[in-house]
Amino acid sequence: MTLWIVSNTASKILENGGKGHTASIFSKSTKNIIKYSKRMNTARVLVNTPSSQGAVGGIYNHLTPSLTLGCGSYGGNITTDNISAKHLLNIQRVAKPISQLESLKKKVIYRIRELTY
Repeated sequence: MTLWIVSNTASKILENGGKGHTASIFSKSTKNIIKYSKRMNTARVLVNTPSSQGAVGGIYNHLTPSLTLGCGSYGGNITTDNISAKHLLNIQRVAKPISQLESLKKKVIYRIRELTY
């Protein structure tokens, strides 16, 4: 089967009841992996990993181990992360104002970095 047929079929399955969850591809071709990933509206694209086990992270890849998987805006969730204890913590941030000049300087530096990557 061609990559187009495979990704089209997988995309239809996701539309039917899995938007945002997980897609999986077994391939040695970086080009095909990138093409497939771009077609999938998912939070996770697993490569050369069994999807039912790989999506929960930890054993097969560097995803955070979890049995609760966020589907992002594709699936109507607020996050695409594998939900962990860090998501259950209340983190307070104290924000002090910065001068307009500092703010402008940071924005300019950020834009320069953004344009160079």
